[in-house]
Amino acid sequence: MINDTKERLIFRRLIAGIYDFFLMLGVWFVIGSLFLILNSREILHPYFGLLITFLSAWLFFGYFWARSGQTLGMSVWKIKLVPLDGDRITKTASFIRLLANCLTLLSLGSLLLYSFIDKDGLTIADRASKTKIIKI
Repeated sequence: MINDTKERLIFRRLIAGIYDFFLMLGVWFVIGSLFLILNSREILHPYFGLLITFLSAWLFFGYFWARSGQTLGMSVWKIKLVPLDGDRITKTASFIRLLANCLTLLSLGSLLLYSFIDKDGLTIADRASKTKIIKI
């Protein structure tokens, strides 16, 4: 049983991330199909495909974070992204946060453990983007 607040928040982040990953798979499938059709059904250069993948993820997450602070996965698990300074989430903040989250994914989530030593309980993605995840 998970009792600690930080542990519960990390658990919610991970599960919400899984929800959002499956949504992103659908978005990537549609965008990839469109680019394949536009490219005369020839496979795109891998670097161009990676760029499209990242940009579409940035547009997806940036839109939802700026609009309501929540993606569908975040709303299901009752967490929200808020800026540390009280303003709206900026494009720059969403870009930095997505980049930091990609690094967290590459580290198999181990970068989330930083929140246990941070005095405010923030992760590296939170610190880098000047945002934080709160429970609502």
